[in-house]
Amino acid sequence: MFFGNGLKTQDYTVISFPRQMENQNSPGLVISEKSMGLTRNPVTVMLRFCHYQNRARLIGNLTEELVMFEIKDIDPAFYRKQTRNATLKIMAIFIVIGMITATSFVEYLGPYSSNHIVLNLLGAFVGLVITGLIVRFFFKDSAWMNEAMYGWRLKRSLMHITNVIDKVKAKANHDDEKALKILRFYHLGLTQMYQLEENSHELIEIKSEKEQLVQRLVNLGIDINQTRFDPSMVDEYKDHESSQA
Repeated sequence: MFFGNGLKTQDYTVISFPRQMENQNSPGLVISEKSMGLTRNPVTVMLRFCHYQNRARLIGNLTEELVMFEIKDIDPAFYRKQTRNATLKIMAIFIVIGMITATSFVEYLGPYSSNHIVLNLLGAFVGLVITGLIVRFFFKDSAWMNEAMYGWRLKRSLMHITNVIDKVKAKANHDDEKALKILRFYHLGLTQMYQLEENSHELIEIKSEKEQLVQRLVNLGIDINQTRFDPSMVDEYKDHESSQA
C-alpha cells in the first residue's frame, strides 16, 4: 500500500510524499511489497522527499554529519568514568568469547597439533577479532559507547592533521586562512584530549603556542571558534607532500 503520488519505472518506484511531510528531517528508506517478491519489479524504494532538491540537500547534510567531527563540551571526570565502563564491558565480552574460541581450538585442532599454547593463542586472537566485529556492528552506537567513540573520533581527527602538521604550520606562517583554521582546531582538539586524559604537562607545553595563534587570528579577523573538522580539509597538504617525494 502506497501513500502519496508514485512515479513508476520498469525497475523501481519513487514515491513523492504529501507536502506536510517535507519538514521531516529523517531521510528514511522504506522497502515496499515489491522488494518482498509480491510484484514483478524486484526493488521498490520509497524515498521520503517531496522533490529532488530536498533529497539532495538532506543526503548532503547526512553525509556531512557522518564525516565532519565537532568538538563538544565534555566533563573530563564523566568521560573517564564512561570510557572505563566501556572498557570493562568490552573486556568482559572478549573474555567470554576468547575462552570459547580458545577452548574450541584446543578441542577440535588438538589431535592435529601437540602445541596447545599456540592453539590457545590462535583461539584468543580469533576471539579478539570477533569481539571487535561485535563492538563495531552492534555496540558502536550504544549510549554506553558514546564517550569512547567520541574520544576515538577526536584522536583520529587530530591524527589526520598530525600527518601533515609541518605543511599546515608552514602555510599558517604565511597567514593562509585555511591553514590557520586547521591549526586552531588542532590546538583546541589537543587541549581537550589532554584534559580528558589528565595530561597537565602537555597542556602547559601547548599553552604558549595556542595563545600566540589566537592573537594572530584576532588580528586577522578570523573566528577563533574552530571546532569543526573534515578530513578532506587536509587533502591538499597530503598531495603537496606526495608530489615532493
